[in-house]
Amino acid sequence: MRLTQFTDFGLRVLMYVASHEGEYVPTERIANIFAISQDHLAKVVRRLSDLGYVETKRGTRGGVRIRPSARDATVGEVIRQLEHQLLVECFDPEVNQCPIGDFCRLSSLLRRANAAFYRELDRVRVGELMPPAVLRKALPADESKPRTRSR
Repeated sequence: MRLTQFTDFGLRVLMYVASHEGEYVPTERIANIFAISQDHLAKVVRRLSDLGYVETKRGTRGGVRIRPSARDATVGEVIRQLEHQLLVECFDPEVNQCPIGDFCRLSSLLRRANAAFYRELDRVRVGELMPPAVLRKALPADESKPRTRSR
């Protein structure tokens, strides 16, 4: 299974703001740290806000911060809400065009694998993903400087 970039960025935002509890983190800083475009990040933050994981504040002292309840959300829960794609076509009865669906064992195997994937992710809470001390070691001392994306 591959998560969308949107979900990946959403998880990064949650980890970062969780490590800055109570503090509004400027979105520009988050965009720089993770080399994400401001426009894409704004969409991610808006969705996280709509889901109740973060709150946002405009202005010079504004930014985004985690809601206390979001720290207790499981990683699986967050991914389920951010991901909008099904593993395979046959999981969606409205678009399924597979002619062998009634006889195929692959579908049930993939459903079990998908369930196991989320079961594992449901064991970890957002607040457990990135301890603040670990985050500080992982990032440059000056978090305001833009980073370049390496691939």
